[in-house]
Amino acid sequence: IHADPSRGKPIHDDVYSAGGLLPMARWPAGKYIVDRYKLSARSNWYPGTHVKVRMGIYRDDERLRVTNPGKSTVDSDRLLVGELQVTAAPP
Repeated sequence: IHADPSRGKPIHDDVYSAGGLLPMARWPAGKYIVDRYKLSARSNWYPGTHVKVRMGIYRDDERLRVTNPGKSTVDSDRLLVGELQVTAAPP
């Protein structure tokens, strides 16, 4: 998971799908794999900061190519999976 802010330090974190319980080799063809990831904003991400969230798939230390992105945006073989706007915490 890569969270790249318009300003401030990015978050780049390596995680295993389904907490490591479902290795990529066992993914069923044609099925979606839903995985949740909690992302906490960094202290230098100020209100108004725009964050692009991207993901890539790795085998060992090699990032795999995105071969059929459909309508998704791809950057350096990472899929754009969402965009966030940092807001101030409620009082």
